[in-house]
Amino acid sequence: MFEQATPKKQLSGIRIAEAEAYRIHGMPREQQPFWVIVNMSPLMDLIEQYTQEGIIKEL
Repeated sequence: MFEQATPKKQLSGIRIAEAEAYRIHGMPREQQPFWVIVNMSPLMDLIEQYTQEGIIKEL
């Protein structure tokens, strides 16, 4: 669906994901379900990494 975001492309990747979520849900980012924003952002990778390293605990 989307190309994998590299460090140089992360911001544009997030913007593309937000535009796609807006198209699917027909609502601005603030009103979108939380999973739409999180699933399509590099934040999930960071949470996964920190969880594996024991920096944060699994919720």
